[in-house]
Parts: sequence; structure tokens; C-alpha cells
Amino acid sequence: MKDVLEVFEKYVKFIQADKEVFYTDIGYGEKFVTISLSVFDQESLIFYSSLQALKEIIKRFLNIKTPKGFRTRVFIYRREKFENFINAYQSINLQNIIYNINLDYAGTGSNTIGIYKMEEEDIKKVIKSIEITDTSISLINIKEPLTPNLKSLVFLKDENNLLIEKLDKNYYDSYLINKSVVFLTNFLNKVI
Repeated sequence: MKDVLEVFEKYVKFIQADKEVFYTDIGYGEKFVTISLSVFDQESLIFYSSLQALKEIIKRFLNIKTPKGFRTRVFIYRREKFENFINAYQSINLQNIIYNINLDYAGTGSNTIGIYKMEEEDIKKVIKSIEITDTSISLINIKEPLTPNLKSLVFLKDENNLLIEKLDKNYYDSYLINKSVVFLTNFLNKVI
């Protein structure tokens, strides 16, 4: 986990919330948007590109424009310590969380985002951000219960590109993260 946290060392400092669960806050406010990334196979293209997407989002928030009116809390945790992550997550007042964003698979060129527990107004905000950024992302409404049980955006695996799971991080290209980074920074900066 130490080498994953070192990726962010010159931008932000992560605090340990629980065993193998770390977080950092960007911005100010009582309300939160949470972004989470689970660490699994660090040599895989899927994890590595998602990590690079998170790094780029944090860089843009710090160097270009921090979202106003709410705080962004970023969680990084070991996938096998999911229960520890949920414990740390639920220590926040869940009433203050605007959206939860799961960045797993965000950097693999995925064209599909799952939306969970979102009302019509929330879905309109997501669609508006897709239109503004001119990204070809499709939405799927997730009906099965998710944990945490909050309004969430989840990047989904592209079932048509199973090969990507077999590739290692040497195949990384910054193009893979463009769509998700542009969409998310717009969504968090302009639409909320």
C-alpha cells in the first residue's frame, strides 16, 4: 500500500482511517462527495489506469479548480479490507454525503457508468455533464443493492473488452483515463 500512497505524496497526504484504509480531504464544507479506489493487483492495467485517473483528478482539483461548496474525501483501501473501508466510511455522517463515486475500472476506457439510488434530478446532472464534455458514456441504472447504500456513480467493466483484464500496466496509455477524468472533473466542478 505504501507504494500506492507514494504516487500522491507531492499532492496530498493520506491519513490512516483503519487497517489498510486511508483518506484525504480536498476543499472545505460540511457536505461531502466521496471518491473511492480499491487496491488489488498493482501490476494490472485496470488498477494502474484507475490509479492514474485518481491522480489526475486530484492534480486538477489542486492546480486548476477545487470544487466549491463541498469537500471531496478520497479513500484508498485494500480490496480484501472492504469491511474496514465500510467501517471508516460509515464514521462520516452519511446525511452529509452528496454522492459516492467508485473509481474502480475508471481508467480502462470504460464507456459505461452505473448509477445507483439517483433521482431524476441527479440523473439530469450526470447527463448534462456527459453532454458538456462530449464524452461517449452510457448510463445503466443499478438495481442490486450496493454498499455503501448511497447515491453512487460506479464505473463498470467493459464486457466487450475482456482482454484488458489480462494486460499489465506496461500497456498503460494516458488516453485510457481521458474520458473518465474529463467527465468527473466537469461533474464535480460545474454541475453539482
